[in-house]
This record gives sequence, C-alpha cells and structure tokens, in this order.
Amino acid sequence: DEFFRVTLSHGGIAKDLLYSYLPHTVMGAIDLNTLEPQKDSFINHDLYRCLGGISMSIFIEPFFTFLKTPIFWILIFLMILSVWSNRQMPKWRGSWGERQVNRLLTQLGPEYKVWHDVYVWNKEYGMTQIDHLVVSPYGLHVIETKHYSGWIFGSERQKYWTQVIYKKKQRMYNPIRQNYGHVQAIKNYLRDNELNTYSIIAFSPSVEFKFKEPFKTAKVVHFNELITVIKEQSIPVVNAEKLQKIQLEIDRLVLADPKEKRRIQKEHVKQVAGK
Repeated sequence: DEFFRVTLSHGGIAKDLLYSYLPHTVMGAIDLNTLEPQKDSFINHDLYRCLGGISMSIFIEPFFTFLKTPIFWILIFLMILSVWSNRQMPKWRGSWGERQVNRLLTQLGPEYKVWHDVYVWNKEYGMTQIDHLVVSPYGLHVIETKHYSGWIFGSERQKYWTQVIYKKKQRMYNPIRQNYGHVQAIKNYLRDNELNTYSIIAFSPSVEFKFKEPFKTAKVVHFNELITVIKEQSIPVVNAEKLQKIQLEIDRLVLADPKEKRRIQKEHVKQVAGK
C-alpha cells in the first residue's frame, strides 16, 4: 500500500491511470492538468502504513459540461415523467375506481340494467357525465364514484368537503350536490319528475368517513356496500312497459364516438373543478 501511495503521488502516473480507466462522461467533466496531490489523508494515522490513502484535488468543469452527459438528460426525462404522472394521477384514480364499481354492479342480477359513463344535458352546466345508472322495477339509482383515500369531512349542505391525508388538506366539491345535478338532469331528460330516483355516492374502501350527521338526500357509502344499498329498495314501483321505455331512452345517451366522449369528459372535469 505504501508503494502504491508513493508511486501514485507522482502526478504523471496518476494522470495516466485516471485517463485509462475513467469513463468518457467523467473525463469530459474534469481537467487532468489540474490534478495535484494533497497533504491530508482520510486514513487514520495508525493505519496509514498498511492502508493506501491518497488525497488529490482536481478541477471540475462548469455545469454546462454536465449538460452534455447522458446522466443529465436522464434526470430531465425523469423530472418530466414525474410532473406528467402527477397531473394524470387523478384521472387514473378515477378510472380505476369506476372500473371497480363496474365489476361490482355486474353482481346485481337480471332484474337490473346498468349503464356506465352516460352523458346527459344539464341546463345549468351543459353536457354532464353520470358515472353509473342502474334501472330496475325498484327505481333509478344514480351513482357517483369517488376514488379517494384518507379522511373525508363534510355535511349535506356544505358546498365543499375536505379530504385529509396526514396533515395535508384538500377540498372537493360536495359530491351530494354534484350528483343532485345528475339526478335532475336524467329526470328532465326522461320527462318524469315522479320517477323514484336514488342518489348514491360511492367512495373507495381506503376512505374513512368523518361525518357528524346522517344524510337525507343521498347515500354515502364504500364501494363494497353498493349492492346492499341498491337492494334496499325491494318493492316494485316501475311497471314493465315504463321500464322498457326508460331503458330505450337511456340507451340513446351512450356515446359511441371516443373523441366526443373524451371532449365531454374534459369539459365535465373543468366544470366540477371550477365550482
């Protein structure tokens, strides 16, 4: 070790060694002509003779040299990816939650007809999206899904509810109000204000409700409670003829054009966010 320490203390030998073994990206960022041995060592004095420890100084090129290295562009790519994924996360969460509810609603049975992503005209906000509609002899269930986590605070009449994750708080437009607009829109479309209609707000299981009082105009539940809540209505109130007419009317609301569907989805997100 002492031999190597003495040998490499000569600047020329150390330069040749570094030139031969350092990667080209590193070589582009340093100036070997500035390599100089230093008196200090990072090795404990008692071990100095049996362990090789050489301190040297070298000039590192300014930051613009780093811009030429692949590492810099990898970091830039990761930063852009992070920003993009953070912006897309709410959309991905929402889609995942809706797919979960889609699978759950298939368990309802043959008496129930289910639609997903129904678009109906709302006189206040224009075209609006309803996450799920369930029609049966027992009435019409209008379901709004929310894929959130953490604690949820709010009341029936508050304009905004609050989501709390640890100490971070974020407000959301009251989903009961939001779904009330959906209920009125579908009733107006069907031209039937007497239709037995039920509003349900379904949250993902990771949410813990912190409500202080029960709700009167809507059911607020977790995904896994949906089937039970829908089947609470067990007395037929819609005859077969009317049921068939309702189903035909709702079928006309399903958009086949994916471009038009995406356009309306974007408008709907802006409407909710702007409330």
